[in-house]
Amino acid sequence: MKLMTIKKTAMALLCFSSTALASIELTDNNVYVKMQSSDEIAQVVKVIDVTNVSGAVMDLTSKVNLVRDDNVSNFQVTNDCTSLNDQEDCQITITYDQVDFDPQGFGIEIEDSNSVKHMVFVSNYFNQSTANEAKRRLSPVVEKAEVFASSDTGFTTPLTGSLVPGTYNLRWTVLAYEEILGKLVVYDCGLENESDNNCATSEFDSEKIDNTSALTGAGVTGDSEYSYSGNQATHQQFVGEFAIVDGSFVSGTHDLAFRFFHRTKADSAVAITRNVSTVLSGNLNFMGLGNDGYYESDGRRLTAKGEKGE
Repeated sequence: MKLMTIKKTAMALLCFSSTALASIELTDNNVYVKMQSSDEIAQVVKVIDVTNVSGAVMDLTSKVNLVRDDNVSNFQVTNDCTSLNDQEDCQITITYDQVDFDPQGFGIEIEDSNSVKHMVFVSNYFNQSTANEAKRRLSPVVEKAEVFASSDTGFTTPLTGSLVPGTYNLRWTVLAYEEILGKLVVYDCGLENESDNNCATSEFDSEKIDNTSALTGAGVTGDSEYSYSGNQATHQQFVGEFAIVDGSFVSGTHDLAFRFFHRTKADSAVAITRNVSTVLSGNLNFMGLGNDGYYESDGRRLTAKGEKGE
């Protein structure tokens, strides 16, 4: 048995393996160990079984080695791998004793009789809070979108059908685990130099943008039915004003396209300004148009008809 001392710290233990040519198999390819607090330090032991599935005798003596084992001290790695008959296994034992917080990663390399190297990757970089896990499970999604006349300050009568030149408010609600800022972008697909199939493809193409709202904070309207490990998703509501100016359209009715963008408040707090196109749910019935309220089928744009005024 060979003893190898390694170092790593207080968070997660991940093992990943490749079983090229299926000559050996490794158990538990992905193993996570919860981060330990300073007053709850406990020894963590993980055993990885290495099974010979080559159909012949395989000698793994001195074939289990560390990769990048410099500057590591919180782990002990041992193995009892020698000569294995077909379907026989041996064990690699990883013992973790938290000493301090010092992010590290290393690999364990097992070389089979075909000189194929199978990797087990061990790292404490991959611990993830339940809040981050919740956000990963549900990206922000627009769950309701309605257009109101600007004079309808109480948002009492959602509009349907087409829109004549004038000023409007679009109120939309986003379901999300994280607090976000939101922005509405309205594209006039009836401009003389625009073809409808190219309209609303990019937030930053100034030729296509007719009206935009500022990035604003949300009014949270309450908790949703979605939760994960104590983290609650909320309904976050935004309002964006847009204007349709008489004389800016080609003759007759044509498509308007609406996109919604968001940025997390956490990103804004550290000056990250990337805006992400918000996904639409599939049952919005925007402007009473049902499925026709979606611009094409990418799940990112809504549409309504604009009419040229007299």
